[in-house]
Amino acid sequence: MKHRRTRRFLLFLGLTCGLWAQLQAQDTAVLGGRVSAASDGLPLEGVQVTIDRLSQSASTGRGGRYQLSGLPTGTVRVLFNYVGLAEVSREVALRAGDNRLDVAMEWEVFELDAFVVEGSAIGQARALNLQRSADTLSTIVSADAIGRFPDQNAAEALSRLPGISVERDQGEGRFVVVRGIDPNLNSVALDGVKLASPSAGERATLLDTIPTDTLQSIEVFKSTLPSQSGDSVGGYINIRTPSAFDDDARILRFGIQGNYSDLAGDWRGKVNGAFGQQFNEGKVGFMINASYEEREFGSDNKEADPWTVEEGGDGSSGYISEAIQFREYDLVRTRTGISANLEFKPSPEAYYFLRGSWNEYEDTEIRHRMILEDLEDFREIENDTFIADTAVAVREMKDRTENMRIMAASIGGENQIGQLKVDYRLSYSKAEEDTPFDLETVYEFTEDVGLRFTGTSGDLPAHEQLTGPSLTDPDNYDFDGVELASQLVGETDISGDVKLTYDFNQPTLRSVSFGGLFRTKEKTSDLEVFKNDDNPSQVDTLSGFVYANPRDTYRSGLPYISPDFSTFFRDNRAAFAMERDEVDSILEDFRSDEDVAAGFAMATLDLAGWQLIAGVRVENTRFKTSGYSFNDDRGDIFTVSASRDYTDVLPGLHLRKDFGADSVLRFSVNKTLSRPNFEQTIPNAEIEGDEVTVGNPLLDPLESFNVDLSFERYLRPLGLFSAAVFYKEIDNFIYEQVINGTFPGVGDAEITTFRNGPSGSILGLELAYQRQLNFLPAAFDGMSFYSNLTLVDSEADVLGPEEGDPTREVPFIKQSDWIANIALTYEKHGIFARLAYSYRDDYLDEVGEESIEDRYISNFGQLDLSLAYTVNQNVTVFANWVNITNEPLRANWDVSGRLSQFEEYGWSVNAGLKLVF
Repeated sequence: MKHRRTRRFLLFLGLTCGLWAQLQAQDTAVLGGRVSAASDGLPLEGVQVTIDRLSQSASTGRGGRYQLSGLPTGTVRVLFNYVGLAEVSREVALRAGDNRLDVAMEWEVFELDAFVVEGSAIGQARALNLQRSADTLSTIVSADAIGRFPDQNAAEALSRLPGISVERDQGEGRFVVVRGIDPNLNSVALDGVKLASPSAGERATLLDTIPTDTLQSIEVFKSTLPSQSGDSVGGYINIRTPSAFDDDARILRFGIQGNYSDLAGDWRGKVNGAFGQQFNEGKVGFMINASYEEREFGSDNKEADPWTVEEGGDGSSGYISEAIQFREYDLVRTRTGISANLEFKPSPEAYYFLRGSWNEYEDTEIRHRMILEDLEDFREIENDTFIADTAVAVREMKDRTENMRIMAASIGGENQIGQLKVDYRLSYSKAEEDTPFDLETVYEFTEDVGLRFTGTSGDLPAHEQLTGPSLTDPDNYDFDGVELASQLVGETDISGDVKLTYDFNQPTLRSVSFGGLFRTKEKTSDLEVFKNDDNPSQVDTLSGFVYANPRDTYRSGLPYISPDFSTFFRDNRAAFAMERDEVDSILEDFRSDEDVAAGFAMATLDLAGWQLIAGVRVENTRFKTSGYSFNDDRGDIFTVSASRDYTDVLPGLHLRKDFGADSVLRFSVNKTLSRPNFEQTIPNAEIEGDEVTVGNPLLDPLESFNVDLSFERYLRPLGLFSAAVFYKEIDNFIYEQVINGTFPGVGDAEITTFRNGPSGSILGLELAYQRQLNFLPAAFDGMSFYSNLTLVDSEADVLGPEEGDPTREVPFIKQSDWIANIALTYEKHGIFARLAYSYRDDYLDEVGEESIEDRYISNFGQLDLSLAYTVNQNVTVFANWVNITNEPLRANWDVSGRLSQFEEYGWSVNAGLKLVF
């Protein structure tokens, strides 16, 4: 009954607003039309349309269309402003009802080469104008600009923006870090559809699944409105796919390229294409984009456990590590992306859409690993060397196939009823991490050995064998076992949302918006693990399966397990007598359901030339989860479940002041949240005696109080200077901690679980400067300069390893003290060349129980070169050289500052052809 009354009330409210809007519209005028570039007729999005001497203004949307309602009748002057184009002024006599005014704008950069106007300049102009017209602080990159960098996925494209860095996997950007905030605390959407995450226990969206070829633009909102997602402590990222209404002409594009990795030493390829067209006199539009890529690459690395100060048996002392390992990865990645939009515009007041997107990559991976562990009996410990007279050697080979999929679909529309605008949408997103085959083979050395390690203060410690049988002899490695696993992680997100905006014909109150959202999410994980109970005699020692052609970059001379072992296993699986490991197979299985109901209300006012948006968002979260517990003493396995219900109130205030057409001052204060990761809240418990490891379903969400102040100056003919100061106060951090308490079925216990801890803060400054250098002499006036710099200071108090331990202060996780991008471009006479450098300072990656176990990722700088030649309006050839200097990933342990991980990827190149018909 309660829900029925609510629906009736909303229906009555909508009908009442619609009737009121119709009555109001009878005495006012509506002005609409389309704005395009005079040179090629392309529609322009982000044009500021202002009624001179009145408070009413708007900006053009997709297709270059705009609409202003509630205008007085009579003659008015309309101004059209777009960075990069000459301002247009038109007088129009408004009559009651609908009025139309179409405008074509001329490029202001007349002196530049024609290829510049149709190349990077148009992409730069699109991004700058969308950013200028946004109600809140945002940064935008367009498809044109993305195409001028060598980036292959959405994460890497975002890394060029101010305040943005990326976490990399195998040298390729994967997760996006906004202003030093953990990727799990960002909200990522595709055409407004919140994307599900395929990661097992996380909320972070893997943006390396989305190829850049299927994108129109990427928007990063660093300060969110009440109408936008509330779970955006870091920021709200919206990826937009292309539309047939982006261009009045038929769209037909095709590209082909070859990819080469220096480390893998092999060529692979990529093809992509797009088709879009309008039908029925521009009322129907269809657009499809597709991309398929194969890429072979790899990495070589060394890793070490935390370094501690030890005293040797001979009285020497210094830093030692109890395990050092060498890894070599070989991967083939196939990435597929498809996006399709079907849109219908029967009238200027109505718009409907059906959108879909499928993004997937499949990794076929071979990982070789040599572990020198359980190092003991130390002596001759010095700054750069030590001897371990006892060490265990283990050789492993992992053969894994993994699929990452993200799909999204939505249906909805927009309707303008007089002064009332209604936006509505139903959305579906599904993500999967499907690992159908994960085989790990282990051989262990027959005896302990003595080893001398040298270069221990650097990135590449080496070893020398002192005692024991030879580590290089494969006959000395005995078969230790195989483990076969498969896992399917799935997340489904279904939502519906509606937004109603009423535009008032008043000089102060411009509009009022309200609406709501309901989203239901399901996250599941199903793992199956099998271990051998026997083995055929052919695999007793490593000698029969030695890999004949390893890279062995660090010259270890140690034998590798051949990938042929996987083939042998498949052909002789019965001989291995594989048995299901019941405990390992259930302790990572879980199901979590999360329902979010949200409502918002906000008003837009004009106060003496200041635009003020004030409102509030309320989000109610209902969460339930179930999984399994295992008591090792009794061998019991039983199901467990828990639930939680909480409500968050998220107010926001946003101010904007325009100084002329080219300067914007913004200020905002708001509150956001981020819900705990799934792995932290699942109730799965592992019990060993009085020691319990368990998740915590009762965790509170992180909450952030955010302040932003920014100034943007848009430079003519095409450029930008901007400065932004931001501050975040974040509460309810989540940490793992050991507490003494009681646990059902155990009594008094030592419980390792997750808890909410103290607060942290981030204070930062973002600077950006870009412009075309057309004032230079003729030989150099095709140059342009792009740069940004982010400076950040942060601190967070973390809980001690056990309850009652004092807190300690660390930097905010994932936060670099400074991030920078710089690029110099030359574009003239069809020639395009860009040298780009991205830099990220070191950051805290993992918080350990003690500071000696805190892991830091070291500073990283990547240099890329892009070249292209436009043969004519239809044909462009290009080549990109990525990671020219072979910048590695470095990670160190905090107190010692010594090696945690050193991983090299080599450089890569791609070259190809783009065709436009």
